[in-house]
Amino acid sequence: MRRVDVKPDQVTMVSLLQGCGDIGVTKLAEVVHGYILSAGLDENITIATTVLSVYAKSGRLDALCALFREMKNPDRIAWTAMIGGYAMHGYGREAIMCFDQLVKRSTKPDHVTFTHLLSACSHSGLAKE
Repeated sequence: MRRVDVKPDQVTMVSLLQGCGDIGVTKLAEVVHGYILSAGLDENITIATTVLSVYAKSGRLDALCALFREMKNPDRIAWTAMIGGYAMHGYGREAIMCFDQLVKRSTKPDHVTFTHLLSACSHSGLAKE
């Protein structure tokens, strides 16, 4: 696409990122993320949330947290991606703190958010919480 001067759009970037996440190609996902930043596509909440999900799947919680902090107005899906990332890697307390922040910001959690939160508690031995 770049060779023939076709600019990638949201669908292209999300598909490319999801493919990287699905096959675990973290370095390529980082390159794609760099392109997103240089192309000014990082303000797109759908693309940014997809990058969050890729970093979560790959265990790059440092990059996950850094990107999330840079987001101006994370939506419920972005918050849920954060909670899911913590859940996936056994960080139950962090998932609970993230959930608490989501609620404080008057963002309404959905069934996916609660599923990730329960998974985080389960994987971390936080049954009471």
